Amino acid sequence: MNKTLVICSGGLDSVTLAYLVSRDRELAAVVSFDYGQRHDK
Repeated sequence: MNKTLVICSGGLDSVTLAYLVSRDRELAAVVSFDYGQRHDK
């Protein structure tokens, strides 16, 4: 099975996507970028 990389903004939609991917596939990693959003706290 192929591994999947999720690029996550930290919002509810992308975190939900990461969860769904991890449930259905092999999740290789979640990458998030700090661009001043609140999820870095």
